Amino acid sequence: MDLLDWITAVATVVLVYAALRHPLYPPGWDRRDDDRS
Repeated sequence: MDLLDWITAVATVVLVYAALRHPLYPPGWDRRDDDRS
């Protein structure tokens, strides 16, 4: 991969990780097994 591919991959991973750590979506949206927590 070239530099742009690495930047895109890293940015995607960081954004997904941040979204999972700090959910911005409403409760119940794509959280079907949230009853375990």
